[in-house]
Amino acid sequence: MIALARSLNSDDDRSFNERLADGVMGAVSEIAEPFLGDQLFSGALLELKANKDSSGRSIYNPQDSAASIAANITGHIAKVFTPGSFDTAGRIIKAAGDVSDSGRAYNLANELAGLALGQRITEVNIEQALGFKASKFSRDDRDASAIFTKEFNSKGTRSTEQIADAYERANDAKYKLTSDFRDDLNAAIALGGISQKKAVEILKAYRVGQDDIQMIRSGRYKPYEPSDAAIELAPKDRVKTAKAAAKLATSKPL
Repeated sequence: MIALARSLNSDDDRSFNERLADGVMGAVSEIAEPFLGDQLFSGALLELKANKDSSGRSIYNPQDSAASIAANITGHIAKVFTPGSFDTAGRIIKAAGDVSDSGRAYNLANELAGLALGQRITEVNIEQALGFKASKFSRDDRDASAIFTKEFNSKGTRSTEQIADAYERANDAKYKLTSDFRDDLNAAIALGGISQKKAVEILKAYRVGQDDIQMIRSGRYKPYEPSDAAIELAPKDRVKTAKAAAKLATSKPL
């Protein structure tokens, strides 16, 4: 209670929800600390600080109600020291027809086998797995582009060599990402019986660009080209360097 009150009564410039989140974290931490190992406890707190669980999902929505924020934070800490048998019992109950947030349906036979044998059979949803891969590809592709745009659109001094090197590194990274994702797509089609049309629909749904889809389907990589927005913001001498570097890059098979 002291930890919670201290946070709520602080006079800093944080919003009420931000003070509440920190206060609940402090309060629950004080309660849980005697029952948890340092490693498990520290890991849970670091995830709360980043507001990301081990899968990268948000633990709580900072724009949600105060009660929901407090409940989500408390629930995240509680998972760390919930006995494994409780999780198993919960999955068996959910096997009556519940579906998880990820779309996974619980299977009673699989859950009972896991309880008895210590081995749980998991059915892989190929379409869902491809969607996760597509989402990751989109994020990684943006990061690869940023290797170049960070230098290209910088307000600081950049030499011709730095711009050309940044382009080459970004182009190499995008080629590898596209090649690897093409392998993932082909594997999904072969393993899951997904049609080419369905695969393209999944890629579009997860914001994979049309140019990337065309390269992935054709098996031919087209050298990276900076966006019109990036070119518009960049100094003119850098645009000339970037275009020269792009001309040196060649199309190649994935």
